[in-house]
Amino acid sequence: MTNNIKRGVKKLKKSAMGLVGILIFLLASFQSAFSQNPDSIPFAPAVNYQTGSSPVAVFASDLDGDEDLDLAVANSGSNSVSILKNNGDGTFQTAVNHEIIIDTSIDTSFSLSPSSIFSSDLDGDSHLDLVIGSESGKDVVILWNNGDGTFQNAVSYEAGDGPATLFCADLDADSDLDLAVANVWDNTVSVLKNNADGTFQNALNFGVGNDPWGIFCADLDSDMDVDLAVANVGDSNVSILMNNGDGTFFNVSEEYATGSGPSSIYASDFDWDGDVDLAVTNEFSNTVSVLKNNGDGTFAASVDHEAGLNPYGVFASDLDGDGHSDLAVASYSNDKVTVLKNDGNGNFQMKIDYGTGSGPNSVFASDLDNDGDQDLATANVYGNTVSVLRNLSCQLFRLIMQPLSATSVKENETLSFNVSLRILCYSIPTLSALNLPTNSSFYDSGNGTGVFTFTPSYTQSGTYNVTFTACDTVACDSETVQITVTCGETKRGDPNGNGQITLPDVIYLVNYVFKGGPAPVPEKCDGDANNDNQVGLIDIIYLANYIFKDAPPPQPATCCL
Repeated sequence: MTNNIKRGVKKLKKSAMGLVGILIFLLASFQSAFSQNPDSIPFAPAVNYQTGSSPVAVFASDLDGDEDLDLAVANSGSNSVSILKNNGDGTFQTAVNHEIIIDTSIDTSFSLSPSSIFSSDLDGDSHLDLVIGSESGKDVVILWNNGDGTFQNAVSYEAGDGPATLFCADLDADSDLDLAVANVWDNTVSVLKNNADGTFQNALNFGVGNDPWGIFCADLDSDMDVDLAVANVGDSNVSILMNNGDGTFFNVSEEYATGSGPSSIYASDFDWDGDVDLAVTNEFSNTVSVLKNNGDGTFAASVDHEAGLNPYGVFASDLDGDGHSDLAVASYSNDKVTVLKNDGNGNFQMKIDYGTGSGPNSVFASDLDNDGDQDLATANVYGNTVSVLRNLSCQLFRLIMQPLSATSVKENETLSFNVSLRILCYSIPTLSALNLPTNSSFYDSGNGTGVFTFTPSYTQSGTYNVTFTACDTVACDSETVQITVTCGETKRGDPNGNGQITLPDVIYLVNYVFKGGPAPVPEKCDGDANNDNQVGLIDIIYLANYIFKDAPPPQPATCCL
């Protein structure tokens, strides 16, 4: 089958899927736009932003250097890239469209219809540049960032035939970022090594399976270099290419079966065993295949999970804050992004769907609104939009307590622990204190903070524990604080603490009671001469009677020191 026939078949398939997508969209319009399953991750309804024509890929990165994440969108229909700058809160400015222009007097063979986009600092100037792949040409295109989210004219480098998708990584271990490109029409992967200044050497090509589309770079065999995993649409499998350590690769070390029509691939440690596993979307069987790593870069047989209709893009990220990588899948024929929650062992729960714009083709997860959780962005090929779905859940709480321990608590002194949460949330969590010691209390201020107060009694020596708990709609976190209180015998009526009861003690109390002088330590023990649990004028008179009129002495007391 020639390349032109292959291209035609692929376009016919997508056209048919587009008609199905329109029908499903009409049916879905009669349903509620947003309903939350109690077991789901709460995402807000999608907010759509206009892009160029037929956006097929989206990437989030800080393009203008203001420390929030902007969006770069590759538009296949208008031969352009849309830049949407973040306002800092997960809302975005109107897209600025950059037409991709190549000097055809230098490269007369250039043809481009963008199919992928990647953002990385290629030239070492601390600005994030853009790299664009195209299934319709033979070149990858680089847009150099001026540092403010505007870009210079495109520069192109030849790869193979149909460089559909790409990935930036340090493939030859020289500390700069190289390019790995999947060439869909000649069944190769191209590696373009960086010259350390953002220019690239001629492509090195390595054979893979039929119609390679998705590509991901990761250390698959734990040997400290970066290997390649490639999804082959035509063979319904994944090719693994092991790195020799210098950016050259064995031609297909292994191939592993997936579902039908694998399109996108992502690597992450799904089962928390220290090695990198694979997730692959299967466009024609409507599934996601998960292949667990055996620890040496070989993989167990795939386990398939139901996804949406024609799932295309996939992204792995901790969406619910439990420390495990979940999956987000863009399904272009039913206008949904599907979330599959990881149970921590690499097993995924029943899918939950969230509405997007029309025809989501690509998905990216990142903290777009700076609140500590992972939001979603999708490029919607039929709607000419990018959808942003803000994550409304909080990450697991980290309770911050001051002080974390205490000793030498004074007699009847109130010891407060400030309780706060290191997180920004849309929904304020509930704070509570469990197993409170005697004479203690906790107050939740209602805004994610609180104050705990512990008042020891006269003879309450010991170690006390109090557990604080914070909960939101997703999870709870707790922290236990230890309080150590040491009680011992002290001389009541000796406010200056010199071990004797004399005239200076009377003067000490006069200064404290009437002139704001230093308090006795412990205040309501050494200063409380008459044992009425107060320090005032009566205690001054009591001490004066004892010193000058032979009245009874103050009684010894057991105090918390």
